[in-house]
Amino acid sequence: MNKAFRFTVIAIVTLTWSLVAGPASAQESITVASYGGAYMDMQRKGLFEPFTKATGIKVVEVAGVSVAKVKSMVMTKNVEWDVFISSAADYAQLIADNLIDDIDYSKIDKSVLDQLVKGSVQPKVIGAQRTAQVIAWNTKAFPGANHPNSWADVWDTKKFPGPRILPAGNYAINPIEPALLSTGEGRDKVYPLNLDKAYAQLTKIRPSVIRWTNTPSGVPQALVDGEAVVGYANSTRIQELKDSGAPVDYTWNEGIIYTTYWALPKGSKNRAGALKFLDFVSRPEQQAAMAKFNISPVNQKAFDLLTPAERKNLPSAPENFSKLLELQPAAWMVPGTSAKTLYEDNIARWISWSTRK
Repeated sequence: MNKAFRFTVIAIVTLTWSLVAGPASAQESITVASYGGAYMDMQRKGLFEPFTKATGIKVVEVAGVSVAKVKSMVMTKNVEWDVFISSAADYAQLIADNLIDDIDYSKIDKSVLDQLVKGSVQPKVIGAQRTAQVIAWNTKAFPGANHPNSWADVWDTKKFPGPRILPAGNYAINPIEPALLSTGEGRDKVYPLNLDKAYAQLTKIRPSVIRWTNTPSGVPQALVDGEAVVGYANSTRIQELKDSGAPVDYTWNEGIIYTTYWALPKGSKNRAGALKFLDFVSRPEQQAAMAKFNISPVNQKAFDLLTPAERKNLPSAPENFSKLLELQPAAWMVPGTSAKTLYEDNIARWISWSTRK
């Protein structure tokens, strides 16, 4: 399918959807909360503006999503958002604290729901995109084929020497799954989570870790600068840097893929408009539009609208997905030993472990 034809198909389907949905009143709007920055710029072009064009419903953008903010709005009954994006880790916490409402799937095209990857359609959330964190490295330190290709390799500081940068244990994408993969026992042995085993592995790698980061931007820049030679980073960001000529690369092997979700906070004001939004952004045409920015689709039909070159760097493309571990948020919500959940157990344990000399 050539590029011109592909965009013609997307335009026709979007126009057809708008005629079926019908225009909204001039005053109608929904407030959508997301992460801001370049990511929200992509969403504006790929989702928000096309949605407004198709339905007449204005999208009011808000940056700065957190569980604490959702909790404050719900508890005070002053809910400012209609829809917001949620990480896999936050989704589990939002459900545990009963902060989001069920989604009325009767208002969303069933044929579209059937196209979404397994696990995308949950009672209280619907998949927005797929994201992967991968093993990445500085190519000056490890040129050619001489680089870590597994978490066991990352832990092998004799074969692959140099400083590491890894996520902190109280960050949404924490080092527990990588630590368990570093044992070499395989992806099928990661769940159920064994914190004792994970922290034994973290203790082994600790002398080589220059920083445990709790921001997504810290790892790529540290690798570019040579501050660290190996790290755990977002595949899209590393690919962008690689394309710009930066000395970085990555492997899909033993990367960790997870779904980012759309959710409806309890007490949101425009539920009907929010459901129209969820229907629209789940369609293959809009998912393909976001894939142009290397945002990986949850709608499998979106791949039919992409060229092989456009698919190549997407974690949910079948050829890449087969090499990844799928994050299981529910595994973090099982009962803990010293707290309500394993997730809370781990935060307490991380604070104790990370401050220990």
